[in-house]
Amino acid sequence: MIFKYTQILTLLGIFFILQKGQSQTVKIDTIPFTLDQKLLVFKGQINNEEIAFAFDTGAQSGVANSKNIEKASIKILKQGTNISDANNKTKRISDIKIANMTIGSYVFKDLKDHTADMAFLHCADLYLLGQNVIKKLNWKFDFDKMELYVSKNPFELAQNEIVWQITSYKGNRPHINYSLGSKTYKNLLVDTGFTGIFELDSTNSEFLEIYSQKQKSGKSHEIITSSMGLMGLGKPSLNRHFRIDSLFINQTLFSDLPVVINPSAEPKIGIYFFHNYCKTTTFNFSNNTILLDLRPQKLDEKPLLDGRVSIQNGKFIITAKAIGNNSSIKELNINDEILTVNNKRVSDFKDECEFILWMHLFKEPELTLEKLNGQKIILKRWSWN
Repeated sequence: MIFKYTQILTLLGIFFILQKGQSQTVKIDTIPFTLDQKLLVFKGQINNEEIAFAFDTGAQSGVANSKNIEKASIKILKQGTNISDANNKTKRISDIKIANMTIGSYVFKDLKDHTADMAFLHCADLYLLGQNVIKKLNWKFDFDKMELYVSKNPFELAQNEIVWQITSYKGNRPHINYSLGSKTYKNLLVDTGFTGIFELDSTNSEFLEIYSQKQKSGKSHEIITSSMGLMGLGKPSLNRHFRIDSLFINQTLFSDLPVVINPSAEPKIGIYFFHNYCKTTTFNFSNNTILLDLRPQKLDEKPLLDGRVSIQNGKFIITAKAIGNNSSIKELNINDEILTVNNKRVSDFKDECEFILWMHLFKEPELTLEKLNGQKIILKRWSWN
């Protein structure tokens, strides 16, 4: 009898150990993602309908477009919210209530978000996933496998990874520190909705001095452009592109880092920093850390076109242009009207959305513009000197 009781107790002990081990197993979902639209995009569900999410740590909360509203039968609330976008434009937009949102195996109920038809997000039919949901989970992006791993528990630090500490949250958005020489700067926004690499404001005298030196040696690029915000394009301003020789982000050295001084934007680091410099990037919001597995050699950034064309009031209009002797668009000015783009008139596009997607995702090295007088101009991509 003693032997039988001993057997039973041993079996019970094994059972409880197994149960404890299972309860401590970390659940990790694997979801494919793409950068085809220059944003981190993956599939989830809203109200049991499949929706494409754009992952944006720079957004305080989520934003649905009218296509999302219709497809997922999202409820629009009577009250609205005054918000300011990246260009400091303020507008009152409608609030919405989402009964349930599913990401992998995680379900969020009774979410309050907003709705607005930001041009690209509406045209691409993307729901902007903001920090009110993002911060509830931990996220690991593998840029080689193009797989996203999602967990309620923080991901463990691997031997080859470096750690960035999230030093503050402003409007629920993550910020980190960066430094040049012996001086540390705070409040660098980690913004995966920003499709660039590194952006600074024009109030930083130290960076302006570095830019001035680069400009004198012919190692800079200037373009008059406007940023796309929730309410559309902002006012055109001069953006100064150059490279920083040695900049530290949370004590990690980055050399030859391409940066932009943008007078209309807050300092931020964007999605193509993580894509070009990291094999994997992990956002552990549970313990306020960002883990990076750096590439042995960074990927080169794709050169930008010397200008941009938009449709305004049914016409092609120049809304960005590089300046300087080497600019391929120096004969044109902001707000000039263009007759055709790659031999297409405005009427050749089904609607403005078709053109926005075509222009935003254009990958060819050159674009042919035709002025109203019939003169052809070849718009080229610029490269670093």
